[in-house]
Amino acid sequence: MKKIRVFIPYLLSILSIVGCAYYLYTQVKSFDPSSVSEEMVSAWDEHMKPIRDALPSDVFTAGYLEASDIPNNGATYDDAEFFMTQYALAPVALIKGVQTPWIIGNFGNTVSPKDIQPWLERTLHKYEIQNFGFGIYLIHDIPE
Repeated sequence: MKKIRVFIPYLLSILSIVGCAYYLYTQVKSFDPSSVSEEMVSAWDEHMKPIRDALPSDVFTAGYLEASDIPNNGATYDDAEFFMTQYALAPVALIKGVQTPWIIGNFGNTVSPKDIQPWLERTLHKYEIQNFGFGIYLIHDIPE
């Protein structure tokens, strides 16, 4: 009887661990990543709607900048956000860089506006910038 009392806590611990592992397995197995991505695209589309409205109707090509384009900030390129922005702004085609008069800036939370402006002043001659929140900007490179 004494051996059973010593063995029962171990048995209960093992059963608890197995039960938790089974529950975790069923949750991971039933996880549907497509539902997360669809929601992400819808939310991104809502963030881009004001930019789409602010772009002139005769603009069919716009530049695209992101945090990784700003030197010395340690950000990495996020291709998913580029493609979601392209999708949200269609039929406007996005070109990475500042070769066009209208530029979408997607800097997120990693780059502050204080870091963006000195870089823009060195890169563009004269520009106007509008902040749409969420680290998203519309930049108009004004020709001289």
